[in-house]
Amino acid sequence: MLEAAHSLPDDIAALKAMVLASRAELAARDAELRNRDLLIEKLKHQLAGLRRQRFGTASETLDQLELGPED
Repeated sequence: MLEAAHSLPDDIAALKAMVLASRAELAARDAELRNRDLLIEKLKHQLAGLRRQRFGTASETLDQLELGPED
């Protein structure tokens, strides 16, 4: 941690620029994660519909058991 502090510039403007760049990068990553989460949910619903179409409603109860409490 001390090594990282020594590599930071002493100039306040440069530090502010680094913080702003880090925030922008973090916001972009957060947006990407949100988009991935939305895609995962969309695909889960699509898969459930296809399973329901193919196997009937009995497959939904199996999905509920397979997913477990973490989903």
